[in-house]
Amino acid sequence: MARSGSVDYTRTRTEIIQAAYRKNRVLGEGQTLSGWKMEKGNEALNLMLKSWMSHGRHLWKIEDAALFFVDSQADYILGSGATAAHWAITHVKTELSVAAVATDLTITVDDDEGMSDGDVIGIVLDDDTVQWTTINGAPAANVITLTAAITGAAAIDQHVYAFTSRANRPLRILTGGARLVLDGGNEIPIKVCSREDYKRLPNKSTAGKVVQISYDPQLDNGILSVWPTPDTPQDYLKFLFSTPIEDMDRVSHEPDFPIEWYEAIVYNLAERLASECGLPIQERKELKLEAREKLDEVKGFDQEITSVFITRKPDFRRGHPARRP
Repeated sequence: MARSGSVDYTRTRTEIIQAAYRKNRVLGEGQTLSGWKMEKGNEALNLMLKSWMSHGRHLWKIEDAALFFVDSQADYILGSGATAAHWAITHVKTELSVAAVATDLTITVDDDEGMSDGDVIGIVLDDDTVQWTTINGAPAANVITLTAAITGAAAIDQHVYAFTSRANRPLRILTGGARLVLDGGNEIPIKVCSREDYKRLPNKSTAGKVVQISYDPQLDNGILSVWPTPDTPQDYLKFLFSTPIEDMDRVSHEPDFPIEWYEAIVYNLAERLASECGLPIQERKELKLEAREKLDEVKGFDQEITSVFITRKPDFRRGHPARRP
């Protein structure tokens, strides 16, 4: 039996819009869409996909990020801009193998694997601050050249963090996915609480090991608050979060969805365009039902496989075998 051996089938933005119009019997064999119809189809497609972010978790859009603390700082801006906190989905952590002093333009680390020219780099100094700069040139033999000189002393084994770019604003931070990474590398689960619970804390400047966090998504950048405030930048935070679905800005762009979602995308886009296309009411009802079924099917598949534990509550009614003695 012959098989292709490939699993990379996909459709572009234009092909999805064309397929949706075909469902509405607007586009036939050999025909092309007008610029106006293509523009309206693109608008409906992007709005629909953005609205689907409210459905909850999309497994492929859940990322694990690291946030690097500032000593005694409670609030951190999460976004991709230059003024945001130092945080990233992919990062490198190592330690100094040679002590550094003020004015040094190079540092020597245990391992420079994963570091590249232009990466953001942070060196924990002996005064519990982190100096952030960038890597100037490709690291070689564990020696890293810095764009800005060290401003203070840093002993052997002080942490060094590096990453290429900040992540986009989280839609939400997932309950159960937050961990405090201690100096030695062990991870301790911490609580993700509501903004209301965080606001109730009496003293938000208390310093210590972080035991809970709260997230306020805001409009442009989110604000993550930690409690207590960190007592050392040798610890850092890791957490699972939902990322936004990417825009489809160009005709060649593909949806930021796995291929198993494409049929649901086509049918639901067709249903959104049906009234503008003049599809008869009965056919619109049938298309709406089919689009809903396609979406429900793929949403049912978009679930993590987890264990379910069912416990039975004791029944203390008189005469029941489980009655309290």
